[in-house]
Amino acid sequence: MAKFRVLGRALPREDGWGKVTGEAHFTADVIRPDMLWGKILRSPLAHARIVKIDASRARSLPGVKAVITAQDVSPKLTGRTLADLPIFARDRALRRRQGGGGGGNRQGHSRRSAQPHRRCV
Repeated sequence: MAKFRVLGRALPREDGWGKVTGEAHFTADVIRPDMLWGKILRSPLAHARIVKIDASRARSLPGVKAVITAQDVSPKLTGRTLADLPIFARDRALRRRQGGGGGGNRQGHSRRSAQPHRRCV
């Protein structure tokens, strides 16, 4: 039987030290002056029918560069194992995790929320 040098042995993780000391740099750590910030608007209801999404007010806010709804993206379904999830909810909001639309500005927050949003890199 062949002797293996790697199988069955603990190997040091090359990235481990940087992660535990905070020295590692991740994509989310990058901040650029021209970066856009995004926000997802989720349904407050677990199961609801979407009658209309009026994004005109969101588009008119100062600093907003784009507002995206289901009408703006492909109807193609996605998913890690099974492609059964729409990118945005179209006719029904079935789960809290299903977004209804998204938008972005340069400040990282909207007028209604003082919390910064996720960065879109």
